[in-house]
Amino acid sequence: MTNESFLAVTGTSNLNEQLRADSELLQRGDAAISEAIALLADDAGDLERRWRTAICLGKIGDQRATEALLGQVQHAAWEMRHSAFWSLCQLADDRAMEAIRAKCTSSALDEQINYVSAIGLGRAFGSAGEQALRNNLNHPDAKVRAWARAALANLDYP
Repeated sequence: MTNESFLAVTGTSNLNEQLRADSELLQRGDAAISEAIALLADDAGDLERRWRTAICLGKIGDQRATEALLGQVQHAAWEMRHSAFWSLCQLADDRAMEAIRAKCTSSALDEQINYVSAIGLGRAFGSAGEQALRNNLNHPDAKVRAWARAALANLDYP
């Protein structure tokens, strides 16, 4: 999915309503969660449905999704990477902390994903996440330092 097609999808539908409906489906129990996790791993599946599912898994906070989400952090589509990292930050599962920290430390600009990961690292992983961000204040790359400063400032917001 290109940025243009992503904007077309989100511009022509009520994305919040769709995500709410998707999340309600996942509340139906273990079978629904298992199906959603399987959908994440299906590269032949519909990309929009997959990134929406990733978001919903983060919203409902089920850590059973952690491994499946970690499997998407290198996906070719930025929507999938973004949704996976955002959801991993919501889950705050220690198994994901290293992947999130690595994204925050990467000087390779990846849409908004570096910043979302930095904010999530600080908010989801307490003092360990905050310390990782403080370490990035001395990173040789100015972008990494900027994401760390912005994420640390974000921690002060209610």
